[in-house]
Amino acid sequence: MTEKLNKWKCYICGEDVIEGQKFTFTKDGAVHIHCLEKHLTKKHKQDPEKLLKIERLIRALDLSSSGIVGYKQLKLAEDDEKQRKFYEKLQIEEEKISTLITKEIEKYL
Repeated sequence: MTEKLNKWKCYICGEDVIEGQKFTFTKDGAVHIHCLEKHLTKKHKQDPEKLLKIERLIRALDLSSSGIVGYKQLKLAEDDEKQRKFYEKLQIEEEKISTLITKEIEKYL
């Protein structure tokens, strides 16, 4: 089963953001997680408390993104339709978690 991968531009670095990479969508658009982390670290470098909160949120977002990528890979590798739908549900739930984390991160943008 082949599936077309979506592509966007990272609003921080200007490079392509492709499905399968670790990224998120903020109010400004698609962004690589590592670009978001660099941006926020630079912006809040004088505030160690905020930096610690940001580091933890980025770690949570990274974990969630790994889950999304992993479930998508499992879904694409699966031959059984019922099992594919199961992995798709897991991916969708993980995307909801990622959205919650991103909304929390946006407070620091």
